[in-house]
Amino acid sequence: METPLSAVLLTKMNVASYDPWRTEFDRIVANRRAHGVARHDVYCSPEDMTSILVVEYFDSLDAARAAVAEPRLADDMQVGGVIGVPHYTIVETV
Repeated sequence: METPLSAVLLTKMNVASYDPWRTEFDRIVANRRAHGVARHDVYCSPEDMTSILVVEYFDSLDAARAAVAEPRLADDMQVGGVIGVPHYTIVETV
């Protein structure tokens, strides 16, 4: 039986340009998996492809919290062209 995914990390951010950001996001998929991301979804506004919401699913709250605390996260986001400070929300399945 598959382990239920009980925590979700929502990351809302603005980027300089979608395509370079997506290239970097896809490049670091192995790093995200190593930090417990079981799967993810990416959403953006059809009117503004620079406003992005990433939804990442984890099997625990601790794994989601650790992903946000990952030291390389800020560098990866800078390389991807994230503008300003992303907004993180961690929620739990209840």
